[in-house]
Amino acid sequence: MKIRIDRLDENNLDDFADLLYRFFRKLRRKQGWRPPARTDLEEESQKAFRRNDIVLMGYEKSKPLGFVRVSTCHKDAVFWIEEIFVVPEFRRIGIAPKLVKAAENGVLGRGEKSIYHFVLLQVLYSFWKSMGCGTLNSIELVKDLHPVKRDEICLRRS
Repeated sequence: MKIRIDRLDENNLDDFADLLYRFFRKLRRKQGWRPPARTDLEEESQKAFRRNDIVLMGYEKSKPLGFVRVSTCHKDAVFWIEEIFVVPEFRRIGIAPKLVKAAENGVLGRGEKSIYHFVLLQVLYSFWKSMGCGTLNSIELVKDLHPVKRDEICLRRS
C-alpha cells in the first residue's frame, strides 16, 4: 500500500470534516458525552484551514485513511497535536507514525523545537472508565525535535 501525505487545502476539506466527525463521534461516546453535530465539525475544519493549522491527511490514491491536526492558535504559541485519527480498518500498518513524522517536520519548518501532545486518560484507560471511574486530569507529553534546555523559553516570537 502506497500512502501519500497531503496538507489540508480547499480540495480535501470535506475529507477532513468526515474524518474529524468520525474521530469525535467515537471519542465523545467513550467519554459518555453527546457527539458534536456534523455541521459543527465542517465549521471546525474550515477554521483549522483559515488558521493555517498543520493538518495532514493520509491517503491511498483518493481514499482518506487518517489525519493529524497540530494547532497553531494557542496563546502560549506552542504547537499541540490536537487529534490524530486513522480509519479503523487501516490501523497498524504505519499510517499514524507517518502522519506524526510529517507533523514534526511541519513544526520544524515553522522554526519550533518541540511538539506537545495532550493525552486523554479516558482514551487510554477505557477499562477503568468502564469500571465507573471518572477522569480527574490528563497527561501532557512533549517531544523535543531539537535539543531544548527546559530552563530556556522556547516559545515562538512574533
